[in-house]
Amino acid sequence: MLYVIRHGTAEPSSAQGDFARRLTEQGLQDLKASTFGLARLGIRFDHLLHSPLVRAAQTALTLEALSNHPPQETSGLAQPPDEAFLSEVRGFEGDVALVGHLPWVAEMVAWLTLGRPADSPALIFSPGTVAALEGEIEPGRMRLSGLWQPGDLA
Repeated sequence: MLYVIRHGTAEPSSAQGDFARRLTEQGLQDLKASTFGLARLGIRFDHLLHSPLVRAAQTALTLEALSNHPPQETSGLAQPPDEAFLSEVRGFEGDVALVGHLPWVAEMVAWLTLGRPADSPALIFSPGTVAALEGEIEPGRMRLSGLWQPGDLA
């Protein structure tokens, strides 16, 4: 399984820039509820990867209770999905969770399921959304088996 997750609700941009944006208190609370909901569904990750941006790292730390390994930072989740990043993900055994940002998480799900990242506008990826994908990690070869908004998991 591959889980593609958008970071939780973050504070607005500030003078510190986009990189340093943190999760809001409500965003943290929503993620804790989502983590509990995922646990109730029996969902666990063998590996948890996140973008280097602060809000994604905070999201990964909140989800860490579901992972068999500590979260790992990867720059591949802070840019459009590409074959090099998919190769990195394929290097992990077991179920992998990826925490990233719009529009790239939606593009990744569309690319992996439909074979075309441009078809992502139909996917609703509000902050904290979790998409579950099954199959071979190849463009057009995965199947969307779950798409949960934070309220669905609370």
